[in-house]
Amino acid sequence: MISALLLMAATQGVLLSLALIVKKTKNRASNIYLSLILIMLSLQLFFSWGGRTGFNNQKDVFPYWIFLSDLIIPPSLWFFLKHNSAINFKFKSKHLLLYVPAAIQVLIEFFYRNVSNSTFYSLITAIVQSKFWYFSTQQLPLFATIAVLIIYSKKIISLRKQFKNGSNPSVHLHLIKMQVIFLLFCLLVLMWAALVLFDVQLFHLIEIACSATLFIGGYVAYLRPAFFEVPRLFQAKNPGNSPFQNYDDELQFSRLTKLFEEKAMFSRAKLTLKELADELKLSPKYVSYLINTYAGSNFNDFVNAYRVQDVLRRINIEKNKTLLGIAMESGFNSKSTFNQAFKQHTGKSPSEFLV
Repeated sequence: MISALLLMAATQGVLLSLALIVKKTKNRASNIYLSLILIMLSLQLFFSWGGRTGFNNQKDVFPYWIFLSDLIIPPSLWFFLKHNSAINFKFKSKHLLLYVPAAIQVLIEFFYRNVSNSTFYSLITAIVQSKFWYFSTQQLPLFATIAVLIIYSKKIISLRKQFKNGSNPSVHLHLIKMQVIFLLFCLLVLMWAALVLFDVQLFHLIEIACSATLFIGGYVAYLRPAFFEVPRLFQAKNPGNSPFQNYDDELQFSRLTKLFEEKAMFSRAKLTLKELADELKLSPKYVSYLINTYAGSNFNDFVNAYRVQDVLRRINIEKNKTLLGIAMESGFNSKSTFNQAFKQHTGKSPSEFLV
């Protein structure tokens, strides 16, 4: 029974990985790196299944496990996280160098297992059986993955501080997703470290964790590609480099949010950036800077986020009013604008949300 589940999870993982690679979405690059991680997890499950059933020991079986390189995981995880924390990150050809160690490992493993009559076989054998090889292929990728998670944790902390006063739900939702992904990888790495560094036999837990990651992560990325989509303007700007050094940014942004949260200024139909700036007695350019930097949004999305929040708050309170009527009172001036903003900030259309 366990062997059948392992085979099913591994096969499903490979199919999902291939689907992620070929599927065209806005976050395709992110999905490609996720698929590389899922393929490694799938191969690990295949290897576990083969060990349980004796498949790996059959003479005519191709040694597929030579492609099971842990060195693929750190760069793939790094690029996956970069694509989900910086909207302007671009993969460059030089980044391929990070995958060279994994390619070298696969080639050496191939020659070691398939070319026993090579003049270099004795040298390859000495390399594979050395402590250096064990460190390079087992411990080094673990340490590199831990380093990636440490850097990633600092990134999350930095973004949380930057957007702590923001009111853009898409930014807050994305931060929550990032934290969940971080905790999931921390769990996997913790079990990995226990096995590699302390020889703690956690094979059953690792198999369960890998299977769950394959099913949940793969299906979420494939069926809901917007899940890993980075919000617009979501990038770590440094308020210290502000062109408005004569202003107290936090104080002015607090005044701005107070207008929305206490005086519901967002409910003004056709509210403009100039009207908001005039109310604050600030320049429109500076108000735009505050919203971009401290809310991770542009003016229209910032205002609509408050309007959507107000609609969500009033839906269950004012049941005698239509949803569109509430939306109009919250500041929207058309049904199409409301529908578009509602889906952007909740992930669902109004009709889907009410089902």
